[in-house]
Amino acid sequence: FFLTYLLCNFIFNLVISHQPAQTISIVFQSFFNSIAFLALIMIPEPKTSPALPTQQIIVGLLAGAALFLYSSILVRFVEEPFITTILTANLFTLYIKQKRLFQ
Repeated sequence: FFLTYLLCNFIFNLVISHQPAQTISIVFQSFFNSIAFLALIMIPEPKTSPALPTQQIIVGLLAGAALFLYSSILVRFVEEPFITTILTANLFTLYIKQKRLFQ
């Protein structure tokens, strides 16, 4: 999850704004705040995360991309990107568990 978010953020700032150093400083500053809480506590929470490692990787990739989209591109439309990311990850997990995908 965190690596996907970091990679998307780095590529976006490198291609769009041409400021990779700013991206690195923003990621390091924010990692110890809400992103650390989201990445280390909320996303891997056992009740709502997938059981199988393959499913965890897929949901982590999708949730990282969703956080990037909500916090950079869709920032005008999403009031709270972290809560929206948790809800999105829970929806991905529900869909994967219902359809029994990636087993």
